[in-house]
Amino acid sequence: MLVTGEIYHILNRGTENRVVFQNKRDYERFLITILECNSIDINTKNRYRIDLSNGNKKPPEDPLVEILCICLMPNHFHMAVKQLVHGGIAKLMQRVGNSYTKYFNIKNNRKGSLFMSRYKAVHVKTDSQMRHLITYIHANPLDLIMPKWRLGKIKDFKKAKDFLENYIWSSYPFYIEGNGLNLISQIINSKMVKSFYPKKEEYSKNIHLWSSRYFEVFDSLDLE
Repeated sequence: MLVTGEIYHILNRGTENRVVFQNKRDYERFLITILECNSIDINTKNRYRIDLSNGNKKPPEDPLVEILCICLMPNHFHMAVKQLVHGGIAKLMQRVGNSYTKYFNIKNNRKGSLFMSRYKAVHVKTDSQMRHLITYIHANPLDLIMPKWRLGKIKDFKKAKDFLENYIWSSYPFYIEGNGLNLISQIINSKMVKSFYPKKEEYSKNIHLWSSRYFEVFDSLDLE
């Protein structure tokens, strides 16, 4: 049972590692679903028909969780989440998974599960682990251009930095420039992360330093 008031690393992948976000509409649809489902009391009927025409959604009034950072990848997603009410993470993940799967299946004329049977939730116990988790989630898009970054093999750090700062399906651009994707800025609660890294230069510096000590720090955190 996940503990209310504690922070967790949430991860889920497409079944058989399949692509679950095929285009811009899919990414936006998933983010809007998170925003609209993160409330204690909502009407979930026909949730798969969420309107995408207006990206200016209101943050939830009685949220189930606080989302501290997020990154969507073609076949999986990562979030750092603080549970605010009993069972909040489970309820949000069930709503989002059911809603997005129904949307995806209708759009692609398919049936069956889209994500793995259960999301993974790893307890973040210390501030040190939280700092590393923030960096890990925000560095994840490097898999798309520099798959060996986890081994400390970032040969062109400027290229890596530019790529991450322009990867709009992550909260990283918001924390660096303050002007990332509008939907993400509405989803996340930025106070805690900004308390860890008050200066934006510390984000990119930490990614550079972190990648070279991946095995040293992260073997015990079970982030995958």
